[in-house]
Amino acid sequence: MIRNFLILLLVPFSLFAHGGEDHGDTKKATVKPAAYFSSEAVSDVYELLFKYQPLSPGNEAVLKLYASNFNTNAPVDSATVQISVADNPNIKLRVMQVDKGIYEVRGIFPAKKTYNLNVNINSALGPDLILIKDIEIGKKLEVVHDEIVLTKHWYQSTLFYVIISLLTGMLLMFFIMKKTNRKVAGAIFILFCLLPTATYNTASAHGGEDHEVGGKSGGSLSGTFIVEKESQFLFNILTQKIETGEFNQSTQVLATVVASPQGRAVVQSPQTGKIISLKAIPGQTVGAGQVIAVVEQTIDAGTQSSIIAQNSDWKAKRNDVEAQYNAAKIQYDRLMKIEDIAAKKDITEAKARLEQAEKNRTLYQNIPLQKVQGAKYFNLVSPITGIVGNYNYSVGSFINSGETLLEVTNLNK
Repeated sequence: MIRNFLILLLVPFSLFAHGGEDHGDTKKATVKPAAYFSSEAVSDVYELLFKYQPLSPGNEAVLKLYASNFNTNAPVDSATVQISVADNPNIKLRVMQVDKGIYEVRGIFPAKKTYNLNVNINSALGPDLILIKDIEIGKKLEVVHDEIVLTKHWYQSTLFYVIISLLTGMLLMFFIMKKTNRKVAGAIFILFCLLPTATYNTASAHGGEDHEVGGKSGGSLSGTFIVEKESQFLFNILTQKIETGEFNQSTQVLATVVASPQGRAVVQSPQTGKIISLKAIPGQTVGAGQVIAVVEQTIDAGTQSSIIAQNSDWKAKRNDVEAQYNAAKIQYDRLMKIEDIAAKKDITEAKARLEQAEKNRTLYQNIPLQKVQGAKYFNLVSPITGIVGNYNYSVGSFINSGETLLEVTNLNK
């Protein structure tokens, strides 16, 4: 029973070692041939590519011309293209645009030989004349077969590995079965002993064989790939010419722009008061002297009485000046009515008193009563031109003397 178990245990490992592949005696692979002919030419401005199927002499030939910018690979649209045969100018070729950067060329080539074409192209990039060589008429596409033969030796067959595995398992089982009290331990021992053997067979079963066409392993990488011109135009694949230039290293950081001392100013309250109005918002640009906020001064009872007394005194002085002006004007008008008999000295003195009274009257008129009564309100202005920062106090808050309401920053300095 244990013998049968070990045999069944060995068979899967031996089969897995070679992966169940069937190499056969030989293996053939065919290289895919080219599906069209092509001819290319470039200048400092244009890149021209002709693609065509096998062409027969005497029949109408159809060629596709792909015109692109040499520096950027962008398709050349709405170009004027004239094509002539260099060896036979009597051959007429017609050009018609079928898509952006793609033109169809039609004509009849009389003989089976190789022709050269002169392409005169003109577009927004400028005019140019390009020679396209080796347009082959009458040539057939070649079918290339590349056969690869993989030879398999007798010691690489699946049967060989199966027999070796069976013999190895039976030999190990013979030595271990001498101790009948260790049957289970022997089976487990054989199982773990054959695991490395199965792994080895898996690695060595191929023996360095190459299953890929052309002797290339499946894991190899290529550094090049081909993109058809139609796909380049369709997916807008552009190129950039490599040029030598200076490299300026830069580092991206997160920071706050701080102005110089000449570009920063603070707005502080000269007296203790209550903010009743804000005239600017954070981030707003203000000019020097522009009002930022209005503050109501906090006044005690003594100061309030003093302001009332000042207002009363100001009213009395204003009334006195008004009375002096009226008296001087009446005196002057009276003397002017009797100018013929009045003394010239009296008229001159009356005129001088009137002029002085008028000056005093004008002075008090320029100081309105509202200004004297509203002396407890004062404005906070911006000392410089700049951007208003965040407020430290809001409307309705009390601000003490010398405390900063906000900062104004001039980022130009």
